[in-house]
Amino acid sequence: MRDTPADIQARYRAMIQALSPEERLRMASGMFATAQTLVLAGARAGPAERRTRLFLAFYGREYPEAERQRILDALRASSA
Repeated sequence: MRDTPADIQARYRAMIQALSPEERLRMASGMFATAQTLVLAGARAGPAERRTRLFLAFYGREYPEAERQRILDALRASSA
């Protein structure tokens, strides 16, 4: 779904392309850190649970169920 007018999309793209690679990397890193914070917001969990929540939120759909479960088991066992 695209609800942003084409001229605004073009202006935004030009603005991003005008940034230096370092500025774009800094911006992307900041967005990733914000996304992590949002995933963990309100979670009063230990380190293993935090890792599993982050894994599921960012990479969980990238793996078949059996592989995903193997990774989750390893994440949980790493702090046990």
